[in-house]
Amino acid sequence: MNIPYKWREMRFPDSNLVSLLYKIEPRSGYAVDIGCGSGRHVKLLNDIGFNAIGVENDEKQLSLCYENKIDVINAALEDVTLQEKPVLIVAWGVSLLGNVTDFAQNIGRFDATWLVIDWRNQENSFYSAKDTIHHKNGLITIGASGNHLAGLNYRIHKKNECHIQGYDRIFIQKVTIDRQENGLQQVASWYQTIHKLTS
Repeated sequence: MNIPYKWREMRFPDSNLVSLLYKIEPRSGYAVDIGCGSGRHVKLLNDIGFNAIGVENDEKQLSLCYENKIDVINAALEDVTLQEKPVLIVAWGVSLLGNVTDFAQNIGRFDATWLVIDWRNQENSFYSAKDTIHHKNGLITIGASGNHLAGLNYRIHKKNECHIQGYDRIFIQKVTIDRQENGLQQVASWYQTIHKLTS
C-alpha cells in the first residue's frame, strides 16, 4: 500500500485512543496493535500496563518499528498468527483500508476480550468529492484534489456497520476535525468504538 508520508511521521499517540483505553479495566495482559505503523500505540499500550506487540506489513512502517525498538510481527491482518489469546486488540486506521479482506471477521477471530477500533464515516470531505470513485463493493478510491490520501482505496462505514460478530459494542463516539490542507477546507471524521467479547 502506498502510505502517505504524513502518516510515517506520526510519533505521538492519538489522544482519542488514549481516552478510550482508560475506559478499559484492568489495563494489563497481552495486547496487539493491528496495523501499528511506526509503533506509537504499541509504546503507549506498554506504558499504561499492557504487554504489547504490533502487527504491520508495510516495509517503510516496519523499518520505523525496528528503529523505534518496537516488538512487531511482519504480517497482514488476514495472515497473522498470535501465540496467545490477547486481552486487547487495537485496530486504529485499519477498518478503512480497502486492501483488508473482511475486516470484521479477521479482527474477531482472535477472541480478544476487548477491541478498540476506529472507522471512517461518510462525513469525510473526500467521500463526496466529485473526483472520488464509488465502487459497487462499498469501497471508494479517493480522488479529492489536494488531499494527501488521494489515490487510496478506503472503506467507509455507517454507524450501524461499526460492529463485530461475537462482541457487544459498549461505547461509540464520533470525532470530526475541520482543517486546512493545501489551501482547502477538509473534514475528517471517524466513529471510534470499544467492543467486549460476548460472555
